[in-house]
Amino acid sequence: MIRRMARARTLTEAQIAEALDLVKDADSVELKLTVPDTDQRSAVMSLGMDPLEAEIRQIVFFDTPDLRLTEAGVVEHWRLRGGTARIRPHVEAVIAAGELVRLDVSDGGPPVLIAADADPEAARPAGAVLLSPFDNLLWDRPFARRVLGFDHLIEVYKPAPERRFGYYVLPFLRGDSIVGRADLKSERASSTLVVRAFHREPGVRASAALDDALDRALDRLRRVIGLETVLR
Repeated sequence: MIRRMARARTLTEAQIAEALDLVKDADSVELKLTVPDTDQRSAVMSLGMDPLEAEIRQIVFFDTPDLRLTEAGVVEHWRLRGGTARIRPHVEAVIAAGELVRLDVSDGGPPVLIAADADPEAARPAGAVLLSPFDNLLWDRPFARRVLGFDHLIEVYKPAPERRFGYYVLPFLRGDSIVGRADLKSERASSTLVVRAFHREPGVRASAALDDALDRALDRLRRVIGLETVLR
């Protein structure tokens, strides 16, 4: 089968002139280019960058800019081979360049890496959202257990009798805590998001405020996936 390759889009001289006019008074300009996955390594090499350092920058600044990751979390995020020992010299190089800082944590566990201009004392989040079980917040499970007190389980591959919480369970993040797990099913025939069960985390009490936050999160998810109603 012959596939016709999509023609790359180019800018006209007038469009380039317009873009330059928009940034003429800027102190600096950041140019972001989208490179196909198959060409990323060669693009990085052509810029004279170390591929592993480029991956660390990609993880911290673009993939997870709001997360505080340990070195183990960086490894886990992209399944980097060689573990933390392999990436540590490259992390140190990015720190030396002034792009990252390593912060100690009061619990005495491994330090976290954050962007140098990040504010670790920023206001605590106040919203509520149902997370995908594969959300990158949960990829580093020991870190999720350490920071959130949350023991993440993915049970879609388990036989039904062995599941504790359900088939496709979404952790419920409220503020800066995971307060429950929602076992959900999308019934396309009736255009309904069905809540099979909701399990509160240990120490979380039932309340009208919790129910209201969950209802709003369910309704937001319903809209995103194109369903009409929620059934609890």
